[in-house]
Amino acid sequence: MKNKFTKFISLAFKEFTVGLKLFSSQSARRKRNKPQYFNPWVTPFIGEHVSLQNTLLDCANKITIEDYVFFGHDVFLLTARHDYSKFLLQRQKTVISKPIHIKKGAWIGSRAIVFGGVTVGEHSVVGAGSIVTHDVPPYSVVGGNPARVVKYIKKGIIV
Repeated sequence: MKNKFTKFISLAFKEFTVGLKLFSSQSARRKRNKPQYFNPWVTPFIGEHVSLQNTLLDCANKITIEDYVFFGHDVFLLTARHDYSKFLLQRQKTVISKPIHIKKGAWIGSRAIVFGGVTVGEHSVVGAGSIVTHDVPPYSVVGGNPARVVKYIKKGIIV
């Protein structure tokens, strides 16, 4: 006979796996790490073989994550911002949003923040802790606050 603790663990595990199955229904091969998002009405597009590690997506606008993209821990993708030229309640209510597009094969390092209106190019690398406010060129490594190009990656043979 099962005790109360065993029943609780069994029920919690069932709920957890159901949530994972719902999230991974778009792609059976995607890693099963559920991102957090603010806006339930805007669903992000997440491609095949994408690895999300406690990623926060605010989804005030479209977020596109193409195939083979992977994230370090605690990455924020923030499509919305408030208008700093407004005051008091107007500042709180005025929300400006722009889409984010992360292209194929990109790597976003841990605790990086990517703001709206940014496109991260193919096979580029965003260093850990970087604040990305402008587009990242393809095959480049960026880092810092604000993120700047550190170097370019040689195009190799893609298997």
